[in-house]
Amino acid sequence: MESQESTVTILHEAKEWETQFDEPVKEVWVDGKKLNDVHDLTLKTDSMTSIIKVLAFAATFLAILAVGGMGYIGFWLANNKEQIALHMDTTEHRFSKKIAQLQSSNAKRGNKLLSLGWFWDNKANDWQQIGNTIPKASK
Repeated sequence: MESQESTVTILHEAKEWETQFDEPVKEVWVDGKKLNDVHDLTLKTDSMTSIIKVLAFAATFLAILAVGGMGYIGFWLANNKEQIALHMDTTEHRFSKKIAQLQSSNAKRGNKLLSLGWFWDNKANDWQQIGNTIPKASK
């Protein structure tokens, strides 16, 4: 197996010299600071940048989908407003008819209960029986 040599070129106050090492250089320290820290930070920054780019792309894609979806819904509502209004009128008519039927049947049942000796007490919010009443005999 071949050993890898490393060459370091040093420039100090306009003097330059090279130093060769038998083994590869793992770390370089200048004035007590590790130069590889800059390289490590650069690698971390590159990985974070790529993650941020992916997240930005995903957010942009989702925003475009949301705007497109809302635009489609608005377009559909604008184009079908007559059909929606007709359906709402039909529903309102159908429910008002049902409410009228219920009110009519409630009135009939209330009259029947009155004829049997019962009355509605608003204070008690309940039906009360009228004392000593005998139902009328039907003919």
